[in-house]
Amino acid sequence: MAERPTLEQVTEWVNFERRDELLAADMTGMVMTGAELWGGNLSGLNFRDCVFSGANLFGSDMREADLRGASLVGADLHRTNLRGAIYDDKTQLPPEFPTEDRGLIHERDLPDEEPND
Repeated sequence: MAERPTLEQVTEWVNFERRDELLAADMTGMVMTGAELWGGNLSGLNFRDCVFSGANLFGSDMREADLRGASLVGADLHRTNLRGAIYDDKTQLPPEFPTEDRGLIHERDLPDEEPND
């Protein structure tokens, strides 16, 4: 199992484009309050149950990120690319956030996984 990074490590990895460390990290449930992740490549990362209150995600690429159970209330989501990001009924988004216009996908709309043979 991957080791849980600190917020400082995540911020450094984003700022210096160290995708290998980001992809290998277990960020489930991390508190990202106040994180400066603007303009970062966060695509495809697992942010389940993370708290982004006050985080600066301006212009970040969060395509296909897993946001199930995450709280994005109070985060700066201006120009954040969320196409294909997955959310669920527990995901907390800003009031009246246009999930469909921004391209988010509710987990119930995901295609069923095929059984492994």
